[in-house]
Amino acid sequence: MRERYPMAKATRKGRSKGERGFLMLTHDLIDSAAWRGLSVPARAVLLQVWRRHDGKNNGRLAASVRDLAEECRLNKDTAARALKELQEAGLLICRTPG
Repeated sequence: MRERYPMAKATRKGRSKGERGFLMLTHDLIDSAAWRGLSVPARAVLLQVWRRHDGKNNGRLAASVRDLAEECRLNKDTAARALKELQEAGLLICRTPG
């Protein structure tokens, strides 16, 4: 029987090869007025955008509405409204509109 979560060998930096980071949602974030004021689609889109951050590309995260809609299983119009909501809340800044 195959293991559900096979163990990987750790590298010198402590992470396993191929292992990705994680998103930490602190209680402070979840309890904040900004988070509680978001719609469910906006929360899903925000998590997908945060997931694209690799520790080095802050400020250079590319995310199209269509890609986010597919990843969140949303209609593209709903994803676009969610992005607009996130920008209005000040949680995302669009540098180069597509």
